[in-house]
Amino acid sequence: MLSLPPVARPLSRWRGVNADIARIFGLTGARSPPILSRVDLPSEGIVLVRGFSGTGKSTLLDGIRQARPDAMGLGAPPPPERSAAELLPGSVADRVRSLGRVGLGEALAMVTPSGALSVGQRHRLRLALLLARSPRCVVIDEFLSGLDELTASVVAWNFQKLCRRAGVTAYLASAQDHILEALAPDHLVTLDFHGHGRLESRPVAEPHIPALDRLWVGAGTAAQMRTLSRFHYESDTSVDWRDERLQVRVAAIDGLVVGGAAFGPPLPQSCDRVPVLAEINRQVIRLVRTIVHPVTRGVGLTRRLLPEVHEEHRLLCTMSAMGRLVPFHLAHGFELVEHPRSARRPSHDRLDSLLAELGVSDPAPLFDITVAQALWQGLGEAEAERLLAAVGEVIEEDNVFTCTYLARHAGISLGEAEEGEIRAFFCAAIARVPPSGFGLLLSEALFFPMQGAVKRVGGP
Repeated sequence: MLSLPPVARPLSRWRGVNADIARIFGLTGARSPPILSRVDLPSEGIVLVRGFSGTGKSTLLDGIRQARPDAMGLGAPPPPERSAAELLPGSVADRVRSLGRVGLGEALAMVTPSGALSVGQRHRLRLALLLARSPRCVVIDEFLSGLDELTASVVAWNFQKLCRRAGVTAYLASAQDHILEALAPDHLVTLDFHGHGRLESRPVAEPHIPALDRLWVGAGTAAQMRTLSRFHYESDTSVDWRDERLQVRVAAIDGLVVGGAAFGPPLPQSCDRVPVLAEINRQVIRLVRTIVHPVTRGVGLTRRLLPEVHEEHRLLCTMSAMGRLVPFHLAHGFELVEHPRSARRPSHDRLDSLLAELGVSDPAPLFDITVAQALWQGLGEAEAERLLAAVGEVIEEDNVFTCTYLARHAGISLGEAEEGEIRAFFCAAIARVPPSGFGLLLSEALFFPMQGAVKRVGGP
């Protein structure tokens, strides 16, 4: 047990207007009576101190800090001009994992200056910075104060999970009763108006987020899915939301969409004119996109959005840039595999060399389709033809290699004749692209490595 003596607050000697007020009310400057009786606290686990403002929560935590010199706190707010990724230690993968564990695993949030993050995101960042220091004991006053109920509950749930995994002792003070179920403290200290503490062990059986009791998951629409698009690192235009073959599932709390997943055949519908490509579309279903709102990340929504696929499919496939750093697919029954887009090829080098000749030293801005289209339109006829040839080579290889990859994992055999048909189909498809679509072709041809993942789900 952590034994703390009675705690009192000394009153200062007053000057100026303070002295005037002291005379009016007869204040003598003597020590105030103890606001906290002697408190014996557990020396490990998660301890939550709650009570109304002014009942002594902060004073009690001050005593804990004195008794536990190894305790760490949140410290000062981080420099507002530096991003979350810059502030954390370790490799890029380490930083992404640390941010993902507190619900900041969104690419844009990682690179946004901390001063531009929301209040909830800044809370999560400060917790990530604290936990990155590998503390054995933490003391946090006003824990999650100022956050809405849902955000505070989700952050509390993730925080307790991380502390328990790492064996961190945590002393937390809060006036927010709604975090109690999500935090599920090992010990609860409730302070009354007189500063007397009542200790209760295991007030909540298991960590639980009450708002998730109101979670609904089911069939949704592309329009609902697109309300979350700004929380995904890829452009919204990279998905054909008009494709009627798309199947969408959404998660909503009280009607507010907080997550979504879109499934569909891996190849465009026009590919069905080639029998082997039609077979790939029949046997394989692709997880096109999964997005969870930043507020509700880390509580298992992705698992609820990924049901078992219909029996007529052999394979569920997906690819992700985030998966290269954090193998989150493994938690959902996927197997990580090398995707054709994960390896750089000579055709990528030739394309980059040509872009350099055209004055493009950094191709990254060309991932924006409008920027890529503007480049096309500014080229002369000969330069445009050279660029189209280089782009066409990359796109053709990407599609042929991707179809071969899907067929192999789905157990569909391909002979030389089938591979020839696939190559001929994509060559012809590229040739039919109108000038207005050249920007999309160029952005798709740029080297952008992805982590592949597959899950065998049934089928004949």
